[in-house]
Amino acid sequence: MKYLNQKHIYVLIKRNELSGTSIEDGSKHTEKAIFSTERLLVGNFSVAEDALRLVAKKITRQDSWWYKPPLKVVMHPLEMNEGGLSEVEYRAIRELGLSAFLKANVRSVVVWNGKDLSEEEIRSCE
Repeated sequence: MKYLNQKHIYVLIKRNELSGTSIEDGSKHTEKAIFSTERLLVGNFSVAEDALRLVAKKITRQDSWWYKPPLKVVMHPLEMNEGGLSEVEYRAIRELGLSAFLKANVRSVVVWNGKDLSEEEIRSCE
């Protein structure tokens, strides 16, 4: 669903590293934390959530305290996804995006498993 003035956030997930980019203004931030385990990219959800909240806070600075444009977040795991994501991994990554960007007015979170996306592909990703 498209919203008026919607902003798009692209989050890249690597082992123990989360990088976020705001497509509209180009702001970027990366946080490193030990949230991956030997078997799972997001093995420690609460640590990953705290790290992604810091990323969200840095890249979703708002011009107004009362209006926050709706966000569409694309979560892109880059590692430990050979053979595709399981339903549990997909859901954990989606929930991570929903909870970390909650205060920033997240409206949708898409989990993408594939090639790196261009800005236009991020805007149209469903």
